[in-house]
Amino acid sequence: MSHAKTVIPLESWDRKFIFETFSQKGFPYVGVTTPVDVTLLKRKAKENRWSFYGAMSYAVSMAANAVSAFKMRLEEKQPVEYAHTDMSFTVLNRHYNCNFAHVPYTEDFRRFLQLFAQQKQKAENDVLPAGESTLSCLYITCVPWYRTTAVIQPADTDKDDTVPRFGWGAFFTRDGKDMVDFTIQAHHGFVDGYHIHLFLQALNEQIARIAADF
Repeated sequence: MSHAKTVIPLESWDRKFIFETFSQKGFPYVGVTTPVDVTLLKRKAKENRWSFYGAMSYAVSMAANAVSAFKMRLEEKQPVEYAHTDMSFTVLNRHYNCNFAHVPYTEDFRRFLQLFAQQKQKAENDVLPAGESTLSCLYITCVPWYRTTAVIQPADTDKDDTVPRFGWGAFFTRDGKDMVDFTIQAHHGFVDGYHIHLFLQALNEQIARIAADF
């Protein structure tokens, strides 16, 4: 399915210098891991019997789509910005191997959880990958068995891979709060530390909104 996008004129773009500088690197990615408070979301998911993975993925999707830098991609050497992005997420299949599932963009929280559950079940039972990997996606993963204080995710460095990666590990407690180590990896030509700050602000707002409104 095609997605609406806007071409970014490189010559007049205010990030032209920084984009070209980082794009020349062999590994042009920036990565940050930081603790995120998920107390409210974990409690709400338990009360409503939601999948925490699904609810957190929705919060990530909404937060990323609220920050333009995380919707920018390099497509055939041309910077573009998508109107919105879908989501590809990892699933442990029945052979205990990593598989992939795809959820199209939707702002409808309950619809998202429904689609997430359907695609997760499909990927759990399929031997071959069930997901779609496109530039108009976000990549999300979760490893609930251990903390993830630093993560590097695979990327096609020779194919202008500009899809942002997000992930988190096991719950841990700090000052009475439920936390996860949250990881962000993105192309530095599009994303700086400030954009990561904006994303984390939006993520916290989404967690609070879900806990209050659903």
